[in-house]
Amino acid sequence: MFRLSTLILLVCLFVSCHKGGKEQQQPVCAVKACTKIFVTVGVKFTNAQGDPIAVKNFSAINQRTKSKLVVSSATYDLMPGYFIIANDNTLDQLSTAGDDVLVSADHPVTGEVKAAMFKISGGCNCHVEKLSGPETIVFN
Repeated sequence: MFRLSTLILLVCLFVSCHKGGKEQQQPVCAVKACTKIFVTVGVKFTNAQGDPIAVKNFSAINQRTKSKLVVSSATYDLMPGYFIIANDNTLDQLSTAGDDVLVSADHPVTGEVKAAMFKISGGCNCHVEKLSGPETIVFN
């Protein structure tokens, strides 16, 4: 009886140790102190004269995951022609080192499509951060 229970215990330990290695695929973020400031990354759409344009079909696609960034807050109406690409609610949709995000939109009258590439970091960082990309996308 003692041998059987010892054998069962050893098998359970081996199985639990073996499974534990497979479950650690996602990196764990280190604990750090972050400010309570809420950060957003956005872009302004204008015409050639610098007037804001309320574009249609705005999208921001993470090129690593091929998924649309979803800003999980109420629609922002900060200023005409300004659109939020990412904010601190989208940290988990972006990598810590930064992802390429393709932003595109259509001109509401002409149908012209404009696109620009941004690099935005998130992940284990305290806040989203635009690493590269334009401040303004200009329609002709």
